Parts: sequence; structure tokens; C-alpha cells
Amino acid sequence: MIKKLKNAKEKGAIIVFTALLLPLMMICVGLAFDLGNLYVHKTRLQNAADAAALAGAREFAASNDTRSPDTVSSHPAADAEAREYAEENAEKNNIKNEISLTPAPQAKEDADNNAIYYRVDLQETVPLYFLRIIGREQQDVSASAIAAIAWSVAEENTSGDELFIVKSHFDAVNAVNNPDTVTMAGQVSTTFDGNIVVTDGTLNAKSDEDGKAYLKNMEDNDHFKYSSQMAGLNAFLKSEASKNNMTIEDAVIKDTDMKYHSEAYYEPYDETALPAKARAAMGLPDPIGNVPTWQSSQAEWDAYGVARDNYRSSDGYDKFLDINAGNKTVDASMLTENCAYTTTGDGNLAINLNSSISGTEPVYLYIDETVNQHINLDVTASNGRPVIFIYNGTAEVAFNISSGQTFSGYVYAPYASQVIVNAGGASFEGTIMADNLTLRGDNASYKYVNYGMGGGSGQGSKVRILTKTSSIKLANPSNISWD
Repeated sequence: MIKKLKNAKEKGAIIVFTALLLPLMMICVGLAFDLGNLYVHKTRLQNAADAAALAGAREFAASNDTRSPDTVSSHPAADAEAREYAEENAEKNNIKNEISLTPAPQAKEDADNNAIYYRVDLQETVPLYFLRIIGREQQDVSASAIAAIAWSVAEENTSGDELFIVKSHFDAVNAVNNPDTVTMAGQVSTTFDGNIVVTDGTLNAKSDEDGKAYLKNMEDNDHFKYSSQMAGLNAFLKSEASKNNMTIEDAVIKDTDMKYHSEAYYEPYDETALPAKARAAMGLPDPIGNVPTWQSSQAEWDAYGVARDNYRSSDGYDKFLDINAGNKTVDASMLTENCAYTTTGDGNLAINLNSSISGTEPVYLYIDETVNQHINLDVTASNGRPVIFIYNGTAEVAFNISSGQTFSGYVYAPYASQVIVNAGGASFEGTIMADNLTLRGDNASYKYVNYGMGGGSGQGSKVRILTKTSSIKLANPSNISWD
């Protein structure tokens, strides 16, 4: 009897103990369920963040290659791509709750490792089930992912190696033979060996981002075209690409070392520097004004207020000649002496380089802005001796080089309404500076050659860093501080 009473008491204790533990057990089961659910959502959200970061980084790199507005400080195209991928990945992985990029994606540059890091932070509010019994209805989960955009780097010295310097407009015609495909071998027509820069005509330096934006604005307004035939071409083809019978794909897209192509970039230039240097080399005052000719009388020089002997320079140009002939025509036979030449007068001017010019040092041909209607510069024979052509006026300059011939020298016309170069089958060696430059003719060759004048940038020696995307992958950098 006593034993039965004891067993009954033990059973009663177990029932009471179980009743006391049951809520705790339910809480533990609910906690396990909700925590497991949160873990699943966290894993899926991390996958979405990884996909979004990689997608955003790829778009950032593509934007960089096409000079879009995306920069380290502002990257709307990359952000839009990241958001789209995050939402698509969430839907694919059955994330039914709304996810958000909190905060907006960030990008940081790591100059030491030649990389840019693109970071995406996602957040999701997950409803709770069993834990509601303790008043907890939902829980936020978050995931972060960082994609590294690694760059291959090529250095290029840009001290006075500018082939073209343009301010408001540039376009080339017949840069390639067949603009319909990038995979056809041997279609490189016109080649460019030298740097091509755009400028606002001042020495106001711009950041890399602002410089790219300046060029991008020209492109968006059709003021800068690498080829008027191949709309997608965003590079200048070098002669090495032609020599190696390359495709556009190999010479541009796959050419990470910039061996076979080059791209335009912004550079500050003082557009007044080169004519000032030319005037100094010629022994001319600044500004020229109505300068007496070397043959003018002493009385005319006295009236001008400058001694004639002051027009001698240290470069061996011990005199200059006014060649403003009555018919306003200049030919190569007039440019044979060790002189600098000036010409003035209203209307048109024709310059005919119809024979080789003896001598090796550059000869200066300074055209005054009073020549204000049209200038025609024809090269029907390779001129040999470099000609430094300086024009400060606003007339149109038509520059024609006959097939098989080579012009050597500088064409400097920063205020001309347009400089049109017709050079089909011909070669240009030197530098062209123009506000508005148009190139015509196929199978032309343009090559920078230093004839001692420089581009007039006043910037000194420097190295330009050329970048191309080499890889994009997830990363966890320890040396980057995120805001």
C-alpha cells in the first residue's frame, strides 16, 4: 500500500515538472525554428549580395572603359545593375520579403594594389513565428559583399608627345576598312602613333574624374568620334596593329597593355604658349601688331618703337621675311633661307609645299589673324625640312597632303573655325592643335615627331597611367576603411 502511494506521488511530480517545462521546451523549439529560418534567409541574402556586388563591379568596369560618368564617388550605372541583380537573385531564391540596399553601394580606390572595391549591403526583414509568444514578431538580417576590380597598368610618358590637341570637336573618317565587325583581320586603315588629348585651352588642371567627364560630354554630344563609320570604336589604332594584320577585337578589346591602340584623354594646355614660343624663336614681339618687314626703312622701325636688331634670336634666325605676296600665295621656293616668315592681309591665303625644302632645322611660317577668310595648305611633295605653321585667326584651314607624300612639322590653329585634313594614302609627322579637327581619307598615317616646339602645355614631364580591367572577384580587403 505504501509503495503504491509512493509511485503515485512520483507520477504526479513528473506531470507537474513536465507542465512546468513545456513552455520552455516550446520556446526552445520555436527559437530553433526561427533561428534556422533566419540562417536560411541570411544565406540566401548573402548570395544575393555576392551577385549584386559582382554585377555592379562589372558594370563599373565597363563604364570605365567607355568613359561613362561612373566614378569612385558617383556610380549610378553600377548601382542600378547591382540593384537589379539583387532583386532577381532574391526572387530566384524565393526571398519573398522586400530587400533593400542599405546604405547605397559604395566604391573605394586602392591605389597601392591597383584596384577599386565595390561594396553592396543588403537588408531583409524576416517575420518570426514561434517567438511571437515572447513579443518578437520580426528580425532584420543583413549581408555585405565586396567585389574587387583589379587593373593591369601600363605607364606612358606624356611629356610633349601629343599628336593631336583638340578643344571642341574631333572626328575621323575611314579609320577602319570594314566597320561592320570587330573580328575581321586586316581592316585597320588609318593609324595613329602618338597621344590624342582634349583640352579647354587653359592650364586649369582637372581631376581624372573631371577630365573623363569633359571628354564624355564631348562624346555624348557627337563632338568627339574615333570613327564616323564604326560607332562602337573607342580607340585609335596604332601602326603596330596594321603591321600585324590585327582584328579590332585583338587590337582594342584584348589589348590590355595599350600596345596596339591608344585612347584620348584630357590634359590642360595653354593655347597661347606655342605661338608665344614661335614668336620668340622668330624674334617677333608679343603681340606682333603691324610689324615692319626686315627690308623696311630705319624710319619705319623707329616709328614702330623697337630697334630692328632686337628681332634677332638665339636660335639662329637672324632675320625674318614678310612674304605677303600680292597674289597671297606662298610656295616652298620662298622658304629656303634660314629665316622665319610672316604673312598678313585680308582674305584668302594659299600655301603650296610643292618641293622639298633644304635644311634640317624647323622653319617658322606665322600667319597673322588678319588673314580671315580661308587658308589652303597643299602638300604635293614631301617637304623634308619641318614647317612650323602658326595661325591665330578664325578662318577655316584646309590641309591637303597628296597620296604618297609626307608633311613634317606642326599645324597650330587653335582659333580656326575648322581644320580639315585630307590625307588619304599620305603621312603626317608632327603635331596638330585645333579647336575643331576633322580627318578625311583612308590609309593615312599620323605619327608624333618632336621638332623642338612641344605642345605648349607648360606641365613638364609626367607619366600617364593607362588602365584596363583584368579581373573582377569577391574580396575582403583589410586596408580599406568604409564610411
